[in-house]
Amino acid sequence: MSGSHNIRFMLMGALFSLVGVLVFFQMISIQNRPDMQKLKTKSELIHNTIDLTVIPERGWIYDANGKLLAGSKEVYEIGIDLKSISDKTAGVETQAVAAAVSKVTGIEY
Repeated sequence: MSGSHNIRFMLMGALFSLVGVLVFFQMISIQNRPDMQKLKTKSELIHNTIDLTVIPERGWIYDANGKLLAGSKEVYEIGIDLKSISDKTAGVETQAVAAAVSKVTGIEY
């Protein structure tokens, strides 16, 4: 009985080995077909395209008070350092700065 098991294992081993060799030769034959050159050319055309980066529009992110924190809206922020104005002319220059800012922003000072 053990002799028949050995023959079965040998036949199965030979069969699996034969299938492996056939798969290997089929892979070689597929790579060397005339159609393969056409596929390689098409592949090179696809890979030689221009890469284009598209930046999507941002979402709208608001804080708890409804103030826009991040989005696609252009926002300008103006800051004035009034400490840099001297004490002697502080009243005149402060009014001039406030008037200029009011004119640019359209907000009353």
